[in-house]
Amino acid sequence: MRRLAITGGMACGKSLCGDFLRDLGCTVCDTDAVAHALLAKDTPLYAAVLRRFGVGICDAHGNIDRRRLGRLIFNDKEALSYVNALMHPQIKRRVKHWLDEQQKHGATAAAALIPLFFETGERSRDWDHVVCVAAPAHICRRRLRQRGWSAGEIEERCRAQWPLTEKILRADIVFYNNGEPPWLRRQVETVWRRII
Repeated sequence: MRRLAITGGMACGKSLCGDFLRDLGCTVCDTDAVAHALLAKDTPLYAAVLRRFGVGICDAHGNIDRRRLGRLIFNDKEALSYVNALMHPQIKRRVKHWLDEQQKHGATAAAALIPLFFETGERSRDWDHVVCVAAPAHICRRRLRQRGWSAGEIEERCRAQWPLTEKILRADIVFYNNGEPPWLRRQVETVWRRII
């Protein structure tokens, strides 16, 4: 089974790349969905995060509001380190289990969307291919503004990640997303034919 790690900058098109891979028959795990599940109400991580930050980070239904939490931790290195130390080992364990399950069920290829692949110390040798999805900064910022992010939030999140240029240099494969989905799809299909 081919194992692909998909990384890149914020709003570069990692999820869209994952959608195209699914269309081609690849199974895909989105670590953002894994993180949501880990922080669900009544989980150990939910309790740990509430102990540290209080109920003020919850919405009206008692769920952790990830945007509120983000505003707190991206302004505080110690708080960010605390949350990362809780989350990243658990996410890695779940992705490893998921990959093992895909292999057991005979999948040809499995891809995991891991935005902070390099930042969290993932090892390239554990993957057949590390893919970086890249896009021009002005396109990414426009997408984030369309999602309701303020300029301050965008800057805080960018500072918490490696520069996109560094991710491009370290990746095995780079997809350039200029904002036209058919162009990204063609790149994904070309690489898929070569590696599968």
